[in-house]
Amino acid sequence: MRRFSRPLFASTVVALAAIGTACSDNPTSREITAPNKALAGSLPDAPVISNLKVASGASYKVRPSALVSGATLYIDRTYTFKSVPSSVQGATYIQTANNDKAASPGSTTFLSFDVDRQVKVYVAHDDGVTRPSWLQNGWTKTSSYLVSSDNSKHFTLFSRTFDAGHVTLGSNIGSAGYGGSMYSVAIVSTGSSTVPADSDTTTTPSDPTAHSGWFVSPTGTSGASGAATSPWSLAFALGGANGKIQPGDTVWLRGG
Repeated sequence: MRRFSRPLFASTVVALAAIGTACSDNPTSREITAPNKALAGSLPDAPVISNLKVASGASYKVRPSALVSGATLYIDRTYTFKSVPSSVQGATYIQTANNDKAASPGSTTFLSFDVDRQVKVYVAHDDGVTRPSWLQNGWTKTSSYLVSSDNSKHFTLFSRTFDAGHVTLGSNIGSAGYGGSMYSVAIVSTGSSTVPADSDTTTTPSDPTAHSGWFVSPTGTSGASGAATSPWSLAFALGGANGKIQPGDTVWLRGG
């Protein structure tokens, strides 16, 4: 069974996209935005991000191949990226919540997700905030930074390579106090997917609202779970899968 490497659609507002394009929805209007065609092929194929979990309970969103100038930083603010360095231009990024900037001080397990291949994870951390200890151990401070439309704030990029599997990040601040602005997360592929083309293995998250990788297949059924091992039918997915598909989720179309 062959798997396509691009999402079919990414919102409960049903929108079909041609294979090779990526769709995202604005958190304030829920409207589908057009793909940035100029960046096609600028980075390796987007990694599959799944099992996204946040300690605060906020519904962070995965935005495949969407980190460009003008993209929205947060799910709860309208701030945008004014400047994006070439190292993460067109990367997949996680839209965090600025309300989480001072949440769970000192936590080393605030945000977690799974990746299907080796990746380089970038954390863009507010230069006006003291770096938490977890970000100072095992992470490389780069000379690059993102710039926000929020008073042109600078967010220095810290990078670390992770193998396929689980990725865990800490909270924005190390101790109670000024939180500045919440960090952003970018993910760039450095290896190929570890899921074989003929394999149906995947991790099924326990919380569907945090899921970013549902699967459908020409041979799928409405009684399936939506995992790669149990894909839905296309018609069932287009109908919203009885409410299981949430805003920002991605539905992957597998070959028949």
